[in-house]
Amino acid sequence: MRDKILALYKNLNNDKKVLFWGVLFSFIITLIFLIKLCFNGFWIWGDEIKMDATGQFGDFIGGVIGTIFSGLGFYFLYVTLVEQRTAINNQQAAFERERLESKFFELIKMHRENVSEFKYSAIKHIGDDSSMQIEKKNYEGKAVFTVIFKQFVICRNELDPFFRKNRIYTPEYRNKFSQNKFIIKNKISLTLLAKIDVCYSIVFYGVGSEGLILLREKFKGRYKEKFINDILNFITLKPAENTEILEKWSKVLNKSSKGKKIKIANDILYKRSENKFREVNGEDNLTIENYHNKFVKYYGGHQFRLGHYYRHLFQTVKFINEQNDIKYKQKYEYIKTLRAQLSTYEQTILLLNSLSAMGYSWELKPEINLDLKKYNEEDFNLITKYNLIKNIAGDTIFGLPFKIFYPEVEYEGSDFKRDNKLYN
Repeated sequence: MRDKILALYKNLNNDKKVLFWGVLFSFIITLIFLIKLCFNGFWIWGDEIKMDATGQFGDFIGGVIGTIFSGLGFYFLYVTLVEQRTAINNQQAAFERERLESKFFELIKMHRENVSEFKYSAIKHIGDDSSMQIEKKNYEGKAVFTVIFKQFVICRNELDPFFRKNRIYTPEYRNKFSQNKFIIKNKISLTLLAKIDVCYSIVFYGVGSEGLILLREKFKGRYKEKFINDILNFITLKPAENTEILEKWSKVLNKSSKGKKIKIANDILYKRSENKFREVNGEDNLTIENYHNKFVKYYGGHQFRLGHYYRHLFQTVKFINEQNDIKYKQKYEYIKTLRAQLSTYEQTILLLNSLSAMGYSWELKPEINLDLKKYNEEDFNLITKYNLIKNIAGDTIFGLPFKIFYPEVEYEGSDFKRDNKLYN
């Protein structure tokens, strides 16, 4: 019998246990009181009801037992109010979660629409020992990112000789930049970072008349003026479609040294000028002559595609990251859903974007929201925190050792597991 009562008691919830003990305690007190009355020869009934005795008995029941039941009533009223408040809070939390998810999936829908609107007619130069040929192909949607990345690789290869000597940054900027926590922690080569920034910026803005203005403005104060002038004077010579200029460009490109490339590029600019400061002669004269500027540039720019795309992507990740009322694990699941929308080349361009000056907010110079209730500095390292470039395969991309920039990303196929307790 005792075991059955204990088993029944264990199955009761907390409120019922309180009620059980209250009733049991009241019963025991009442029973003890009645037994003591009997032993003292005091009885409330007989031939006649003793009203004074019943009144005293009633006072005891009302004063002691009634107080116990009043306390129980107050307790259950409190429990009811707490449960109502909890239910309201749960309804409010459910409403907020529903609103959050509604906005988040609307942002994902906008992301898909952004990508679906991508269209690009790409130019491919095919050369052999005798001539250069031009091939055109139209790309749409995610395929455009493949072309953009290939343009970056081509630009990097063409400009590689310009980065071989460490005379790139202005002294002031280099001293300041070398103190960056991201640079120090990951032991990043400033020359490699400059190569990514400059080449990606050229592909992003293009080298048309407007693009050149933007590039010079963006690079001002960061890189030495001569370094940027040499690069832009050289890279603007590359045409998209003009066959005659393309033949001349191939001769400039194939010069054996950076010095020779710069010299012939400067000579071409002298020839174009109405005020010629000197005559241009020599073996390269045929190349320099008639190297006009009336052609479509190969690097036409993708600002109108990528600018809005990556701003929207950044704001979507930031929106989830700055939610105070959900834990990191849930945030990660949301961003994981977003990351599933990104192709490998989208993630690759995101990597390049984050290492260029226009994308430093991703991690190199994170935007820290001081209004959040609780955070660590690492909470704003968005690429690492959410493994946003997780699906880039291998250890390098066309010779670019990308993992040195984000060593704590849990890359696909890697056994590396980091401690996520650091994140909120």
